[in-house]
Amino acid sequence: MITPDRLRLVRAAVQKIHTPNWLSNATISAATKRAQLITLLWQGELALDSRSGFAAEYPVWGINERFDLVDTIDRTVFELKTSGNNPHHEFYKDIFKLVIHNRYAPHDTFQHSCSSRLRRA
Repeated sequence: MITPDRLRLVRAAVQKIHTPNWLSNATISAATKRAQLITLLWQGELALDSRSGFAAEYPVWGINERFDLVDTIDRTVFELKTSGNNPHHEFYKDIFKLVIHNRYAPHDTFQHSCSSRLRRA
C-alpha cells in the first residue's frame, strides 16, 4: 500500500511541473508535445536519483508497453494523464497493463494508484 508521504511526493512533483508547462488552448500537435514534455519532466523529478525508489518507463512484463512511473518501495504504478481526452480509455489501458504484468511476473507485482489517480486539475 502506498504511504501518504510517497503519494505527497508524486502529487507535489506533478503539480510543480504541470501548471507552468500546460497550454490549455494549444493545437493538438502542440498539446501532444507538451504532454510528452510534462511526463518526461515529472518522471525526471522523481526518478533521476536512483536512491529515490522511483523508476521511470518501467517495462511491462510480456508486452511492448511501459509504466510511466513505478514506486519500487511501495510497489505502486503511476500513470500520468495530462489531457482530458479519452480518460476512460487510458484508465482501462493502464489497468490492463498492470494485470498483464502481475500475471506474467509474479515475482515483481505492483498495485495501481487508481484510488489516488493523478489527473489534470
